[in-house]
Amino acid sequence: MSWINQFLKLPRLLLADWPVKLGAIAVAFILFLYVQFAQNVTKVVHIRVTSPEIPLGLGLSSRIPSFLDVKLYGPSELMDITKTEFRMNLLNQRPVRGENVYRVTLTPDLPAGIEASYARELKVVLDEILYRELPIEPVFDAQRPAPGGIRIRPRTVLVRGPYQRLAEMDRVLTVPVTGEHAIQSVKVILAEMPDFVSLADGQPNEVSLEIWDREGRPGEKVIEGITVKCVNQIQGLKLRNPPVVRIRAAVPDGRADQFRATVVCPLFLDTRTRTIHPSYFIPGMNIEVEDLLGRVDRTVLLDGTSIPTLQFEKLENQIPIPMQQGQQDHIFR
Repeated sequence: MSWINQFLKLPRLLLADWPVKLGAIAVAFILFLYVQFAQNVTKVVHIRVTSPEIPLGLGLSSRIPSFLDVKLYGPSELMDITKTEFRMNLLNQRPVRGENVYRVTLTPDLPAGIEASYARELKVVLDEILYRELPIEPVFDAQRPAPGGIRIRPRTVLVRGPYQRLAEMDRVLTVPVTGEHAIQSVKVILAEMPDFVSLADGQPNEVSLEIWDREGRPGEKVIEGITVKCVNQIQGLKLRNPPVVRIRAAVPDGRADQFRATVVCPLFLDTRTRTIHPSYFIPGMNIEVEDLLGRVDRTVLLDGTSIPTLQFEKLENQIPIPMQQGQQDHIFR
């Protein structure tokens, strides 16, 4: 019967000094949690992304992050890693034009015992690379007097970029031209271009710009009726109602047919779809006037140095289909 007595005494033994015993259990549990979490920690690091290989003829049309967040979990003593030794690699065996899904991998392997959590896939948009010759347009400070004429050299520049982005461009801008003087000869750099669009190899980032005022000079004559022509016009495309300008030049016997007024038409033909890009309506193109007889170097444009809007139209059955066009350039001089 002794064991029965001992069993009956057990509840009294367990309840004896129960606050002390409960406190001891709580302390032990807290110590257990502390030990567990003191051994394993979480850390977020930023690992550089390596640019993926892109097939010839294609280019990026969406941004790739320079760094990706990687969440590391493991023993604290293993967390002292040098993040510059690691790279995030983007892998895709068959990238194509359009949206692609690249697999993301971390290299080299992390030390044993550390777990890594990060985005395993990344969407990257690729597009066909296009080259276009675009006119350069100077940008003037709002406080400058309106010029009577401008001359920019080179007049155009070759740029490259994703097809869809570059197809919508119609000019390359300069940084704003400042200064109080109406007559000026300056060197101006080109403004920053849209994302993924850049100058082609060997193209200048600086242009020469001449600006002259509207003031009259002795011996100048107003000459009217000079028809503006388009250079770099596509075969089978023409200006609808070509603009006519007036000039003032120091040639007392000058006639309209002795001068040539031109604008650079920033259009091209997509021979696959037979579509004109960027539009049949091009606003605000700069005019340059040349004396065909070489008598004067500068002429004043009386109606402004740019045309508000150029409107084009297609000649029926004149735009060549790709098979007929062969290797002919899309833009022709």
